[in-house]
Amino acid sequence: MGLDFNVALTGLSVGEKMISVAQNNIANAQNSSYARQRAEVNVVGITQGTSGVNSQLGSGAIVEEISRIRDELFIQQSRTELGSIGYYSAAKDVLSNIETVFNETGENSISDLMQNFFNSFEEVSKFPEQSSYRLSAIYSGKMLSDKLRGVTQQLDEVKNQTDQKLTTEITQVNQLLKKIADVNKRIENVQTDKPNALMDERDKYLDELSSYVDVQVKYTTKPQDMSIKVGNATLLAGTNTYDVKAMYVKERDEWVLGASDVQFKPKAGSLAGTLNTRNGYIATYQNDLNKLVNNLINEVNTIHNSGYGMDGSTGLDFFQGTDSRTIKINAVLESNPEKLALSSENGVIGNSDIAKAIADLKEKPFMDSKPPANFYQEYTSRLAMDLNIAKQNEEIHTDIQKSLESQRQGVQGVNVDEEMSNLLMVQKFYQANAKTLSTTKDMLDQLFSII
Repeated sequence: MGLDFNVALTGLSVGEKMISVAQNNIANAQNSSYARQRAEVNVVGITQGTSGVNSQLGSGAIVEEISRIRDELFIQQSRTELGSIGYYSAAKDVLSNIETVFNETGENSISDLMQNFFNSFEEVSKFPEQSSYRLSAIYSGKMLSDKLRGVTQQLDEVKNQTDQKLTTEITQVNQLLKKIADVNKRIENVQTDKPNALMDERDKYLDELSSYVDVQVKYTTKPQDMSIKVGNATLLAGTNTYDVKAMYVKERDEWVLGASDVQFKPKAGSLAGTLNTRNGYIATYQNDLNKLVNNLINEVNTIHNSGYGMDGSTGLDFFQGTDSRTIKINAVLESNPEKLALSSENGVIGNSDIAKAIADLKEKPFMDSKPPANFYQEYTSRLAMDLNIAKQNEEIHTDIQKSLESQRQGVQGVNVDEEMSNLLMVQKFYQANAKTLSTTKDMLDQLFSII
């Protein structure tokens, strides 16, 4: 082989690529989706037919590939935690809105107004002939019914906002799928099986997508031929996307999701949290509130219908409507307080058995074997508990994700100090190869001068 420029030139070429890698790493030091790169150096193969000592010397070095340093396990675990954070964060937001609607810590809460309603009948039972007490009982019923209707309207507004949020998140999911498909298309058009920059970009979108839905990503030997599934539904196959669509089922008042003609129900991510809160929590709270109001209407009206007003009227309902959306005070009573039935005997004005019976409903276990106040207290306690669970789980999974992301970045992230150290090493490496090249040239010049 003798004095050969090529060996030193391969060293210079390796040095140049190593410097380029270090430059790219440092430039992406603040990019959390970037996987640190490394130049994989190997020896140049011996030319066929070489023998003797020359076959033992070797022919220099070559960069075979630029590899991405990453740990797939940390990546998957981090994405799983992103999905959990998204789920509980979405649930927390909706539940917080519902808690604000009921506002049990503020004035004129449902529990306070319900208590005032029963207390007003207890008071009017002591002075059944006085109009001011009659008006107070009627007014307390109006306040309670107005509050219940108002809360229901606000719950409807929360439901509408949640529907809009669901639509927005589906749009964002579909946009991310299109971005990933576009990256796959660009990967397909490049002349390498390891387009590192494009795969970094794709990982960024996959991280974002994982916060919306629990994606199952499957790779093949060709980097562009990857697929994304949620449950049994395919959302992406290579460069083809299948939009997530939502369908409203009016009979059940709920939304269902589908993609590629397959219905699916995400288990994690903000889309799952929003969907489950919309279809589950809101519906449960509305149904339980309606149950309480319906039973209250029936119990009060049954007693009131059997009594007599000061004018001898009977058979009047105190409440009208059937649930929290339609409940209201009987307009006849508002304008004619003398028709408020407080007596169990016609013509006996001082009798207040009916008023006492309505007041006693406060302790009657007509709500799942519980008094109405106890039932409602459990109702609001369950709401507070659901909200606290969502908050705590969001915090727990946030801490876990931070730890996993730290480990992930420990593997694939860029350490600027380390890269600067590598630059100095490569600089010396490059200078040494340049010196070797210069020495070879000097030796050849001396040899030719002799000739």
